[in-house]
Amino acid sequence: MRLNRSVSRWAGIAALLVLTTGQCAPPNLGQPEQITILAAPELMDLRPVLSDFTRSEGIRVELREASSAPLATQLDTQPPVDAVWLPTGLEPNGDGNRQLGAGRTITFSPVLLALKVSVADRLGWIDSRVTWKQIASAARGHHFTFGMSAPDEAFTGRAAVLAAASGFTEVVDSIDDGDIYPAAGGLRAMSTAQAITASTDAELITGFLQSGGASADGLFTYESQIARLNTSGQLKQQLVPIRPSDGVVNARYTLRPLLQPRTPKAAEHLARLTNHLLSTDAQHKIADRIHHRPITPGVRPPAGLPANPPTLLNIPRDQTVVDRLVAVYLGRYRYATRTVFLLDVSGSMRGAKSADLRRAAAALAGAPVARTSGAATDEQAILLPFASSPAKPVIIDLSSARSAHGRKAVSDFLARLTPGGHTATYDALVAGLRTLAKIGTDDRILSIVLITDGMSNRGRTLSDFVRYHDTLPPDLKRVPVYPVLVNGADARSMRELAEHTGGRLLDARHTNLATAFITYRAQQ
Repeated sequence: MRLNRSVSRWAGIAALLVLTTGQCAPPNLGQPEQITILAAPELMDLRPVLSDFTRSEGIRVELREASSAPLATQLDTQPPVDAVWLPTGLEPNGDGNRQLGAGRTITFSPVLLALKVSVADRLGWIDSRVTWKQIASAARGHHFTFGMSAPDEAFTGRAAVLAAASGFTEVVDSIDDGDIYPAAGGLRAMSTAQAITASTDAELITGFLQSGGASADGLFTYESQIARLNTSGQLKQQLVPIRPSDGVVNARYTLRPLLQPRTPKAAEHLARLTNHLLSTDAQHKIADRIHHRPITPGVRPPAGLPANPPTLLNIPRDQTVVDRLVAVYLGRYRYATRTVFLLDVSGSMRGAKSADLRRAAAALAGAPVARTSGAATDEQAILLPFASSPAKPVIIDLSSARSAHGRKAVSDFLARLTPGGHTATYDALVAGLRTLAKIGTDDRILSIVLITDGMSNRGRTLSDFVRYHDTLPPDLKRVPVYPVLVNGADARSMRELAEHTGGRLLDARHTNLATAFITYRAQQ
């Protein structure tokens, strides 16, 4: 009985303590503060590194794996996040990016082509300098196949397309609108070797592994992912990273806070996490764990990677350039064209040659660039007759909306031509290039068609023209000239002209001109 009173007394005291102290106890006592980060799938393996931060700072870090959905969509979903940790540099502009601060780059990893060792050896690409033009040539010849994430959805696909375009055009700075057409032939050639695709890099790797590597000869993916695959024990053949000597695009893994943080302390916590991740110790651990290259000076790259990264390319300043290059690669881009037709109406073109000229001009003016079925065309012909000197150019719209009207205008113009005088071929070429410069090159397929018998006897010589051509700015220097030879023509100088400008010699006597013109123009 005495014992029961004692127990009762202590129970009453305990109840009183709870009542008197309950209002003073902090909520969630013992629970660490937390920050939530939307992160790239390849960063999920960094959770042990983040645990070090939690132990030292008392702040828990939750990584939420990003999907292929638009960033704005992922940021608007619940529960909210405090920051985004994704590869940056080629992401499309959108509402998602406008919600983010600048942040700090934590690590980086270039996007490379990786080939099975047997394929790389057969191509002679092991321990050798390889260019993007070589890659495109091998793809065109069906010497290898590859897998790549969809460039209209995923970073690695866009990075591969952009790097290839830069290599094809030999542009060391950021490429722009004027480089899209020169890159088109190489991009379309490269696309013919793509065997598998996926919305994300993670899905691409999964599909490649599930096939036992049989689905493709290689992959476009991160340098870090190649290293991880080679150490995973899941490959039948090791992958050889191909580091093109003309450059690659780099993925910068930047930790970016939301401009409107989820909690008042989120910005402070993220700053402390950023400092931790940039510390020498954390950078070593990240490099060793996921094979990313460290950003902090003095920290060695992951084991097995060259000390120096490959040449890193600048990305376009204009996102529309990236979008158009992607559309070219996917075969969705519809080019506008502008073709200058230089029409030799000198005295040597009388008779049958004059009739040949009209037929050739009419055929070529009606030869549009190959297009996606049903796509509208935007084609422009500039007719510039010449004899002893160039005449005034006439611009005719040949777009699909006015095709009948435009072709009638070409026919009527040709019918009015009357041969006579000398032949100033190279003065006419200069006039044609100056006409293009005056109108503007913009984002069009530019070309010059020279219909002549090749017998220039007035004004500039071929040597004079070559010297002039060598002084032109790059956008005009890339304009190909297609000499079209009519009956009795001397082909030697015209072939030299075509080779110097990157065009082709067409023969009106033996060639289907329209087909040949489309083919050669598409290969530029």
